Amino acid sequence: MPLRVFQDHDGQEWRVWFVMPAGSPGMLGESFRDGWLCFERTDGHDRRRLAIADAPPAWDGLPDERLDTLRKSAEPAQRSATLGQASLETNQRDDRSSGPKTVVGEDGGTV
Repeated sequence: MPLRVFQDHDGQEWRVWFVMPAGSPGMLGESFRDGWLCFERTDGHDRRRLAIADAPPAWDGLPDERLDTLRKSAEPAQRSATLGQASLETNQRDDRSSGPKTVVGEDGGTV
């Protein structure tokens, strides 16, 4: 699968690649059932998706300016429920109190 890196009009670097959905197509909106282009800023601060039906067939050969136009028309991507649940579980794990802590020194004794 092609992966392109390009810069937007503000000089931000983005990656774009094609995503083919797996699993139940009923979980996706109709326009995304045949796949989409995923646009992700390389610093991870923004992710967008564009239905493949709205992208030209040779998208990976387009100039940066045209890819940036497609990115602007893409919709913000939502985090999946699985990722959200994992994050919630991590937060719950990190927030729980587990009683007094014992620190073990270099010699194996407790401090």
